[in-house]
Amino acid sequence: MKKIIVCLLILFGTKSFAQVTGDTIVVKTFKYGSATRDTAIQFPNNSTTYEKIIMRYNMRCKNGLVSTSSQRNLGCGEWDYSCNTYIADSSRIELSPQTAPNYIVSNFTGTVFPYTTLQPYDYYNYSQTNVTLNSITSETQYTVGTGITSIPNFLKTNEKSGRSQLLYTAAELTAAGFTAGNIDGLILNVANAGGTANFFSLSIQHTTLTALSSATLTLNTFTNVYNSNYTFVNGNNRIQFFTPFTWNGTSNLIIDCSFTNSNPSTPIIFNGVTTPSVSALYANNNYAVDLEANGHININTTFFNTISNEITVSFWAYGDKTLMPANTSVLYGWATNPNDRTLNMHLPWSDNNVYFDCGFSAGGFDRMNKVSTSVNQGGQWNHWAFTKNTVSGWMRIYLNGALWSISPGKSKLISIMNMILGKDATLANNYKGKVNGLTIWNKEFALADVKAIMNSPILPTHPYYSNLLAYYKLDEGTGSIVNDTKNSVTSTGTNVVWSFDRGNKLTRMFYETNVKPNITFVQGVYSITTNTVISKDSIARNPNIVQQYSITSNATVTPMANDVVTLVSTNNYYSATPLNIYDGNTGALTGTIASTPQGTITISNLNYFNRNPYYIELMSFVTPYGIGLDFGMTGKTWYFDMSDYAPLLKGKKRFLMTLGGEWQEQMDIDFLFIVGTPPRNVLECNQIW
Repeated sequence: MKKIIVCLLILFGTKSFAQVTGDTIVVKTFKYGSATRDTAIQFPNNSTTYEKIIMRYNMRCKNGLVSTSSQRNLGCGEWDYSCNTYIADSSRIELSPQTAPNYIVSNFTGTVFPYTTLQPYDYYNYSQTNVTLNSITSETQYTVGTGITSIPNFLKTNEKSGRSQLLYTAAELTAAGFTAGNIDGLILNVANAGGTANFFSLSIQHTTLTALSSATLTLNTFTNVYNSNYTFVNGNNRIQFFTPFTWNGTSNLIIDCSFTNSNPSTPIIFNGVTTPSVSALYANNNYAVDLEANGHININTTFFNTISNEITVSFWAYGDKTLMPANTSVLYGWATNPNDRTLNMHLPWSDNNVYFDCGFSAGGFDRMNKVSTSVNQGGQWNHWAFTKNTVSGWMRIYLNGALWSISPGKSKLISIMNMILGKDATLANNYKGKVNGLTIWNKEFALADVKAIMNSPILPTHPYYSNLLAYYKLDEGTGSIVNDTKNSVTSTGTNVVWSFDRGNKLTRMFYETNVKPNITFVQGVYSITTNTVISKDSIARNPNIVQQYSITSNATVTPMANDVVTLVSTNNYYSATPLNIYDGNTGALTGTIASTPQGTITISNLNYFNRNPYYIELMSFVTPYGIGLDFGMTGKTWYFDMSDYAPLLKGKKRFLMTLGGEWQEQMDIDFLFIVGTPPRNVLECNQIW
């Protein structure tokens, strides 16, 4: 905003004390060859009065040359920029009023925050089908596998959740004597005392696959045949289906099993058999770090010194759809100056764009961006991979195993010595969601490489394992320390929260194995009773981080000391809003429960001051567009009457030019003090604001 200057004048003449009226004192400031645009100038500091004070402002293109279309910065610069001239008086203090909130509450935008210190939960009602086997009229059993290999990961019920997929081939079923027809249940053999699998679900589908792969998971088109809590015991355990699955007699079968134990049980060990190829996949207790409560992690960059020309960064992200879009930085990296961003992902920014910044030089960074949809931003797990190759110049973004966006001509080199997960370098723009499986490589991945790591843990057998610089599974589940499993180093987080997925929602981090449980398929005539029951589960809400601030006045400390916004306390409170009740099967909101606040926090502004030397703008100038412009060797000169600034143009003062255009051309600026009687005396100059 343009400052308004008020100059108070005395409207009567004064007698000149100059020896010779009309003499001119010349004070030189900048000249063509000046290496600075910010310097101290000695103005006259005596009782002499001046009829006029003139600023002679001369400008020429650099070295008197002329810029052309092929040499665009030879003389005058190509673009027009603000180039404003100021004088500063350090003997005077300019107070700049400021405001800051007395409280900052994460993920809250109102002015009155109702809170509770008691952990709140949202509740989920899941429909389950209990099966009671009344009698067996007739039954035939078909056993596939009689091995004694110990299998501890199929239903690892000492974890909070798990999901496994088993492949049984048509040849195995046929060899067991089974022909096309109904499968009415299964029998699994447990080698230990067993354990409880709550929300145990079993589903089946036909497949043409002859081996399973974590890179190409099968997650849809299953037929659910069992859905109830189940306690496994030592020996044979019958799982009687509430509806039979009809095998076509020729296809292979995938059996999908999952459980969710909010309170883990004891682990179950099954007896099984070794197969020639990958016949089972399993994922257990896939915790994720939740950064939504104003959290971040300072990533250990000890091994990042080999990143220069190529990079791949991949991770799973689950944004909070109720808070998106928002200004977020999920990952931010830099070399030495935090402002020189070398790596950054806005996921997204408030304009719905996903921005990928990578590489820094000459005051800028390479960038690509694309508008994202709501499902890209939150409400589901998405796998992101960001790659750059400075030699080819290509930057790419992959989403869920497909090329999502591509941008050429990006050649700025990459140097990362510092990195933050969940915020930017200023600890702002907190990412509103969960992150899992962070990998950083000094190699550009192709699409096939991205697909290969998307759903799988990274093992030492990976062909590019030597290029892996950091691997954070982010599955610790507790505490603030996270582990880089590649290099056995750690990173430290602040305000991190842990969450886990229900077993039937696990879609990532599947291990491959060639051992699977012995299984007996049963077929017969049964009398069963089924009834639907509602099983309840709950999910704890994240806390709101409440930071209280006060103002520490520095008015009497030093002349130019700013007041300080001081952090008084940091507390974890919970929003005392109604608790939600959901249909667990559909996700639909079915009701709420009132929550009683323990108190409220009212957010208001604190007032304080910044203190600066007194600055006043003498001249606001816009540099000319310079292609083809010729001012000659002597430049062009303007004369400006500065007489009203007489009280400031005394003694030693700081004189500077700024706002971006100060180096577009060369300046030669003098002040001409013409001795004599001023038409009126200026008492004082002050700025209204």
